[in-house]
Amino acid sequence: MKALIPHNETERLQALRQLHILDTPAETAFDALTEIAAQISGAGFAALTLIDQERQWFKSTFNFCTQQNSRDDSFCSHAILTPSQLTYIPDARHDPRVADNPLVTGPDGIRFYAGAPLMLRDNLALGTLCVFDTKPLNLTAAQQKSLMQLADQAVLLMNNRLLQQQSAEQNLHLQQEKNRIDAIINGTNMGTWEWNVQTGHTVYNQYWYGILGLDPQVQSDVEIWRSRVHPEDLPIASTALDQHFAGVSPFFDARFRMQHHQGHWVWIHAVGRVMAWTDDHRPLLMFGTHRDITQERLQQQEMQRTRSHLQAIIDSSTEAAMISTDIHGVIRLFNPGAERMLGYRAIELVGISTPAILHDPDEVRARAAQLSAEYQLPIDGFDVFVYKARHGTSETRQWTYIGKNGERKQVRLSVSAICTDQGEISGYLGVAIDITQLEQLHHALLLSEQRHRSMLENLPGVVYRCINDANWTMLFISDEVEKLTGHPARSFIRNKKINFAELQLAEDQPLLREIVDRDLTNHARFSVEYRIRHASGAVRWVQELGRGIYDPNGELLYIDGFIWDVTAQKEVQLALRAGEQKLASLYQLAPLAILLSQFDSGEILNVNPQWYELSGLSDEIPALPLPTLLSFNQIQLEARQQALASNASFGPIELELSHVEGQQIPVLLSEVLIQNASGTAQVWSIIQDITERRRVEQMKNQFVSMVSHELRTPLTAISGALGLISGGALGPLPDAMQPMLQIACDNSEKLTQLINDLLDIDKLVAGKMQFELQDCSVRDLLTQSVRHNQPYADKFHTRIVLEPGPDAMLLLDPMRFHQIMANLLSNAAKFSPPGSVVAVRTEKIAQMLRISVQDQGPGIPDNFRARIFEKFSQADAVDARQRGGTGLGLAIVKELTNRLGGEIGFDSVTGHGSCFYLEFALDQPGEENNAGALH
Repeated sequence: MKALIPHNETERLQALRQLHILDTPAETAFDALTEIAAQISGAGFAALTLIDQERQWFKSTFNFCTQQNSRDDSFCSHAILTPSQLTYIPDARHDPRVADNPLVTGPDGIRFYAGAPLMLRDNLALGTLCVFDTKPLNLTAAQQKSLMQLADQAVLLMNNRLLQQQSAEQNLHLQQEKNRIDAIINGTNMGTWEWNVQTGHTVYNQYWYGILGLDPQVQSDVEIWRSRVHPEDLPIASTALDQHFAGVSPFFDARFRMQHHQGHWVWIHAVGRVMAWTDDHRPLLMFGTHRDITQERLQQQEMQRTRSHLQAIIDSSTEAAMISTDIHGVIRLFNPGAERMLGYRAIELVGISTPAILHDPDEVRARAAQLSAEYQLPIDGFDVFVYKARHGTSETRQWTYIGKNGERKQVRLSVSAICTDQGEISGYLGVAIDITQLEQLHHALLLSEQRHRSMLENLPGVVYRCINDANWTMLFISDEVEKLTGHPARSFIRNKKINFAELQLAEDQPLLREIVDRDLTNHARFSVEYRIRHASGAVRWVQELGRGIYDPNGELLYIDGFIWDVTAQKEVQLALRAGEQKLASLYQLAPLAILLSQFDSGEILNVNPQWYELSGLSDEIPALPLPTLLSFNQIQLEARQQALASNASFGPIELELSHVEGQQIPVLLSEVLIQNASGTAQVWSIIQDITERRRVEQMKNQFVSMVSHELRTPLTAISGALGLISGGALGPLPDAMQPMLQIACDNSEKLTQLINDLLDIDKLVAGKMQFELQDCSVRDLLTQSVRHNQPYADKFHTRIVLEPGPDAMLLLDPMRFHQIMANLLSNAAKFSPPGSVVAVRTEKIAQMLRISVQDQGPGIPDNFRARIFEKFSQADAVDARQRGGTGLGLAIVKELTNRLGGEIGFDSVTGHGSCFYLEFALDQPGEENNAGALH
C-alpha cells in the first residue's frame, strides 16, 4: 500500500533542500557507508536514499545503478514514518505495507528490506540507509544496531558536508569583499594611512609612497609625514588635527604641500578620522587618505589666469559689444565695448534689464513670427534671441540696436549658450559688432571653421598634424583619437599627458620609423600598418597615411596624416591565414586520398600524399581524368554530372580503383563542387579505402550464415522433442513442470524465428532468395495479412483494422508480401497500448500505391531513426527483451520491399505513434474499389 505523508512533511522537505545534496555526484564517503551496510547485513544491495516530494533519490548505491524511482513505490517512504527506529521486513511478501508493491510482485522482487532513518533533528527523517535483497533474510540485534549507527554517521557526513559548503561560501564572500575594497582603494588613486596616535607608528600603502616618489618602508611612523610637510602648511594641518581631536570637526580635512623625493612640492588633500579612543578619551587609532591634487591646483591656477585673461579681453574689446545674460534673460555682463556702442553704463542694465531694451520691437515681433512658423510653436519674449542657442545651435544674424540716445545701429549679433562642465546651460552670450569689413571677414572665417570641423567629425578616423620627432609631438589631433586610443585629444597636444609614440608597440617601431623616414626623405606619401595599445590594455591594428609639409627650401616642417582602425580587417586576415594553414595540414596528413580537379574537363590539378599510397602511382599528378581511374559505368557517370551540377555534391558511392599493379581496390567516393576565386568550377574528391571494411563484412556474413545453418538442425530436433513432451506423447506431466516446459517451448520458438530471420537476411544480402512473382490484388493480400496477424495482436489487446481505400493489381510474391506485413503488423501490435487500434490503409499518390500501417505507440526516438533499418538495431534493448524481437525484422522488410520493386519509409512523432508505409509503382492500372473495413 502507499505510505502515508509524515505530519511534518513541509518542514522535512525544507530541511532536505537546505542540505543542497539532491542531484549531486556520488561521493566516496557515502559509498563507503552503503558498502559497509551491505557487508554487515549480508544483503545483496544497499543504498543511501533521500525522499523528495515525488521521488526517492539515491545519493549512494551498492550493487545497482538506479538513480531514482517513484516515492509511491518506495519502501523508505514507510521507514521515515518511524524516524527513531529501524524498519525491518524479513520477508516483504508477508508485510501488508509492501506486499502489493510492484517491486515485490515483479520478477526477482524484493523480499528482504531493512531501513535505518536519516534523522536530522526533531524527528525529521530525510531518507534512509537501507539494505535489501531478493531473498528473505534475518538480522541479529547487533546487525540492526549497526545499521542505525551507520545511519547516524551518514547524517553527520551530510551535516559536515553542508558546513564545508557554507564555510567555503563565507570565505569566498570575505575574499570578494576584500578584493572589492582593495579595488575601490586602488581605483581612487589615493594613498591610505593608519596612524597610532599614541605610539606614532604609521602604516602607509604603496600608492602613498608613490605620490612622494619614495620607496616603501617596513617600519614607518608619523615623522615621515611631518618631515615632508611644507613649513608654511604644517601649522594649518596641525590646527585641523587638533580641532578634530577636540571634537570640533567630525573629520580631519586639510590641504597642504609635501616635498617630493625629487625636490618639488606636491599638493595633498588629506581626509581622516579617529576610529578608536583610549579609556581616558584620547585619540588612539586614526585612518585616512592622501590624494594628489597638484594637477587640480594647477588647473585652478590656470583657470584663474584664464579668467583674468578673458576679463582683460572683454574689457579691452572696445570694438565689440559683449552682453551676457542668465537663463531668464537678465543682463549679467555689459562690457566697455557695449557701453561705447550703445551709450548705457553697465550699472544701469546689469541685474536690472533684459537685452530687449536694446532692440527694435517691430524687428523682434517679425523674428518671433518667423521662428514660430519654423518650429510650429509660439516663440516670443527673450526666447526670440536665444531659442536656437538653447537647442544647441549658435545663431549669428543681423539686428538693429537702439542706443540710449535713440541712435540706431546695424549689428551682426552672434548668440551662443554658456554651458557648465556638465553640459547644462547657465546663460547666454551675445557678441555684436558693427557691420563692417571686419564683420564680414569674421563671418567668412566662422563659416570656414564650421566646414572644417564638420569634415573632421565625419571622417572615420583621426586627422593630425605633428612634428617629425621621436615622440611624434602633436600640434593638432581630431577628437576621434579618443575612440581609437581611449585617451582624449587634449592629452596628445604637445605631449601634455601622453605622446602617440608611447602607444605604439615597441616591436613595430623600428620598421615603422624606417618606412616613414625613407618616404619623407623622398618627399613621398607614406602608408604603414602597426599596432597600438588602447587605454583599456587591448591591442589594436591601425593604418596610417601621411605626407610631409616642407618649406620653400625643402626642409620638413611637420607631418599631416590620417589614422584609422583596421583591427577587424587584420583579425579576419589572420583568421583566414590560420584557417588556411589548418586546412593545408589536414590536406597533407589526412588518411584519405583527396584530389582537386576541373569540373568541365576532369583534369586533376592537385592530389595529397595519401593518393599516391592508395593508387601506387609515382609522385606525379595523374594525366587522366579521375572518372577513368575508377570503375564508373555510363549511368553512374551521368548521375555524377547531374548531382554535381544540381546539388553541388555527389556520393558517397562505392567503386573500385585500379591500382598501378593491376588489382582493383574497393573505395568509397564523395565529391563536392566549389568555385575558385576566379569563378571556375572545380571538384574536391575524397576517396576512402574500404578494403578492410569489405573483408570484415564478408567475414561477418559468413559467420552468421554458418552459425544459422549449424544451429537450425539441432534446434529443430529440440523444438520437436519439446512439442512431443508438451503434447503428452511421453505421458502425463507434473503440474510443477508445465510452466518450465512452456518457457522452454517459447524460447525454442524465438530461437527458431531468429535463425529463420538470419537465414532470410543472409539470402537477401547474397541475392539467393527466390521470388515467385504474380499479379495480385493488394486488398486481398492485406485482408489475409490482417486475419493471420490478429491472433498475435490479441496477446497485446490490440485490434488491427483494414480501412476502406483503393485497390490495385501489382506484380508481387504473395508469401514474401505476407512476411513483410507480418513484421510491420507485429511491431505495431507490440508497441501499441492495450485497447488501441492498428490502422492499415491504402492510397494512391501520383503513380504510386502507398500501403501504410499506423500504430498508437510511443513513436521512434530521434536518435534511433537513422539506424532503424539496420540489422540488429533496436531502440531500447530492455524494452525489446520484454516485448521480444531480433532486431532483424525491419532490415528484412526493407530488403524484401526493395527486391519487390518498392520503397519503405516511416513518419513518427514521439509520444503519438508511428506510421510505416510501402510504396509500389502503378506501372499497369489495376482495378480500384473501396472495400469495407476489416476488423
